[in-house]
Amino acid sequence: MVRVNFFLLFACVASLVLAHEAASDPEKSDIVNIILVGATGDLAKKYLWQALFTLFINNAQTSDPVALRFIGAAREPYDAGKKKVEDAVMDSLDCFAPDVKAKLSDLQCLNFVMQFTESWDYEQVKTREHYQALGDRLSKDTKFVEKGRLFYLSVPPFAYEGIARNIHEVSRPATGWLRVVLEKPFGEDLQSAQLLAKNLGQFLQEDEMYRVDHYLGKPGVTAIEEFRYANRQLDSIWNLNFIERVDIVMKETDDVKGRTKFYDAYGVIRDVHQNHLTQIMILVAMELATETQYQNRTFVQQLKDNVLRDSRILQGPSVVTGQYDTYLDHVKADDASKTASDTPTYAAAVAFVDNHRWKGVPFCLVGGKNLDERSAFVKVHFKASKLCLSEFCPNQEVLFHIQGGSIKDPAVLLSKSFDNINTDLLGSKPLPKDLSIKYNGAMLRKGDAYTKLVAAVFYGERDRFVGTDNLLKSWEMWTPLLGSSKKPRQYSLGGYNLNAVIDGNKMRFSDTEEAQVDGTCSASRVKEGARFRGASMFTGPASDLIAELANKMVKQATAAVKSNGVFHMAVSGGSSPNQLFQFLAFFEPTFPWASTHVWQVDERCVASSDQKRNFAALQANLFANLPVYLPHSNIHPMPVELQSGFCVAADKGTDLYFTELKNHGIIRNKFDFVLLGIGEDGHTASLFPGQASIKARGLVTLADAPEETGATKRMTLTFRIINEATEVAVLVVGSRKKDIVAKLQEATMDKPIEDVFPVTGVRWKDTTWYIDSDAF
Repeated sequence: MVRVNFFLLFACVASLVLAHEAASDPEKSDIVNIILVGATGDLAKKYLWQALFTLFINNAQTSDPVALRFIGAAREPYDAGKKKVEDAVMDSLDCFAPDVKAKLSDLQCLNFVMQFTESWDYEQVKTREHYQALGDRLSKDTKFVEKGRLFYLSVPPFAYEGIARNIHEVSRPATGWLRVVLEKPFGEDLQSAQLLAKNLGQFLQEDEMYRVDHYLGKPGVTAIEEFRYANRQLDSIWNLNFIERVDIVMKETDDVKGRTKFYDAYGVIRDVHQNHLTQIMILVAMELATETQYQNRTFVQQLKDNVLRDSRILQGPSVVTGQYDTYLDHVKADDASKTASDTPTYAAAVAFVDNHRWKGVPFCLVGGKNLDERSAFVKVHFKASKLCLSEFCPNQEVLFHIQGGSIKDPAVLLSKSFDNINTDLLGSKPLPKDLSIKYNGAMLRKGDAYTKLVAAVFYGERDRFVGTDNLLKSWEMWTPLLGSSKKPRQYSLGGYNLNAVIDGNKMRFSDTEEAQVDGTCSASRVKEGARFRGASMFTGPASDLIAELANKMVKQATAAVKSNGVFHMAVSGGSSPNQLFQFLAFFEPTFPWASTHVWQVDERCVASSDQKRNFAALQANLFANLPVYLPHSNIHPMPVELQSGFCVAADKGTDLYFTELKNHGIIRNKFDFVLLGIGEDGHTASLFPGQASIKARGLVTLADAPEETGATKRMTLTFRIINEATEVAVLVVGSRKKDIVAKLQEATMDKPIEDVFPVTGVRWKDTTWYIDSDAF
């Protein structure tokens, strides 16, 4: 039933005559005939009749409307078929749809409903003769000059060739354009797509074919191109120099129960990767046309096709796949003869566009069934250090939210560091408070994808559709991954064991890293597995390395509190830990601060008011920013300023710190975690080259620092207590550390070198090195 306000029906009837006369103005001599083949099918009833109704409204509201005639076509004879189409139309039209409600009052919509129901007819199209009769009927209409003829084929792809032949031979318009709309799938692999394209090409010109990918009509997807053109100034940073990675994610909570006869032969890569995700990648990666060039839709289409021309053909290592654990049960329920299936229901692939703008930037394409939520989005990750001048640089990103998840409407969201951005997109509105705290950007008005795409066909906007070159290039890109002998990983509802990680040019699963909540590959920029001086090592951009280390500390702290009720960590001074302190304070809400004791590894022997003091950095970057109160009794500064001055041996400050350590059980039970840094001369803590403190017998000692450090005395923990810790991490950040890292790599392991590079005195067995890309 038509969704309208029937209280207005009487008023509508009263005004219908005038509206109908306006629509039938004899001066409007041009007409476009729109034939919906498959007019009683599910797609037609759910989307297409409403889309045609909205086109009817929008056309009537233009300054120069063209007459429209709609023909519902199906295989049934006239009377039965017309009744089915009539029911389909009446069940489909919705005056409360966003695309209609935004433009019309209830009364106006009712007027259009009654006009629309009088503007269509039915034709049977089962045989060539039926298409002949349809063509004759439209061509012999002397009341109008036919401006164009649009066939929308809402039928299975196996019927395309026969219908295209009939259209070409007996139902082409004598005047005006011809446009034929085709629904996916367009082939099952490169070979079948080539055959279908060849067969259709015998009857239809390239500019007459409009292959629909309905994702290209979703507001959150169309906003990608609109945003980029509205913010051309970003084009200078929309490239490999500034962008680290692009995630394109489409997750669904539904399984495929009852539909495996189709899905088992198809799989997730054919279902979403080769089409939806690839087309979205094109919108992110394409070059922008100039304002003049943009008027040429063929030129814009070529810019999009160029992305796939430059894309690598994917191979087996480019993808990891999964299959939800009840899939085989669903397959057997649909076909009892089936005993096994390796069809993937989840895939994460890494793609590369090898041109001057994108070479080396990974595009992570993720899609699957039976996952934790229904959501789709694009996340463009920028290199934080390129866009941030402060000491600590949080993640920088642009997020195109397409659907689902925790965000109600489609949206364009940008990290707060992006300002002077134009988000005044069609139908946009301000962000709600919960999003505006973290992002700049705008919410987008909801709209139906088919409504936008039907209008695009009508106006000849071919760049919104999949051309033949585009289609074949995408199949060429994905076909090598089809029919892989690699067994998919089994996963339960939610897919929480599907942690996909980009490793160079390959994709892998990782069981050692925390799975990303949003389903992206965001652990990918940090590489693990290499060794540094016999110890474990992580490398990557500083911002990701900090996040990796923070995540490790959260796990370590949580485990210690669960086991012992308390977490004891000792931290070094220097500039590198400051970034980590800020990250822990702002971005790790689950850290068990109330049960944590913070100790110092070393301290400068200067006044408490001196900003060079390590504790000052702890206070400014960590304690002052914590989301919870940390009791003073949990904070343990080194006693460097006592009765006789700064680090005077007679004051026995080292003994005082030893006693404090002993009273908290650390001498007996050791630190849970020690964070060290490394100086350009190879020192760590405050253990400097050539100093006796390196081999000190005590656990806390005074050390003489080189004059260039700005302090001649320091208090420091020694290797004896550092090397007893459950976990030791060495954080190395910045290009200034590149030389010392290289020297440490070159130094041999078969002799002690602590006197030259004190950091080598750290026991390697339980040590992990975190060395950023600038230092390594």
